Amino acid sequence: MKTIINVFGKGDIGKSSAIKAAYAKLAKKQIGLNDFVDIRETVSINGVTIALASAGDNYDEVNRNIEFFETKDNCSVFVCASRTKGGTIGLITNYAKEKGYLLIEMSPCTYDRNSDTDLVDILTDINSDAIVNLIYKLIELEK
Repeated sequence: MKTIINVFGKGDIGKSSAIKAAYAKLAKKQIGLNDFVDIRETVSINGVTIALASAGDNYDEVNRNIEFFETKDNCSVFVCASRTKGGTIGLITNYAKEKGYLLIEMSPCTYDRNSDTDLVDILTDINSDAIVNLIYKLIELEK
C-alpha cells in the first residue's frame, strides 16, 4: 500500500533537517543538513522506491512535493514535511484520503534552534533514525 509519512509541526523545529538526514542515511550520501536548501529526491531500498521532500513551510511547497510524488509511479513511500498552520497539514491529509494512501503522521523531538549545537545534532539524528526505521518496517510489511 502506498504510504505517506508526514513529518509535521510548527516552524523551525527540525522537520526538514530530519528528512534530509533520513535521505542521507538511506542514500548513503553526505548532504548539508543545516543549510536552507530543501530536497526532493528518491532512493530505492530492496526494490522499493521512496520519495523524500523536505520543503513544507507553505502551500506552494507542499503542492510541489505532491506534484513530485505524482511523477513517481513506482514510488511506495513518500516522506514530506508540513506545518501545523497555513493549511499544509490539511493539504497532505486530504491528498492521502483522496488517493486512498495510508497516512502516518509524526512530529519530531523538538528543540530551540538557539540550543547547544550538539543537542540539535543529536535530536536530528534521533528524528531521522525514526523516519528510516519506519521506512524499513514498511518495506518489510510489503513483502
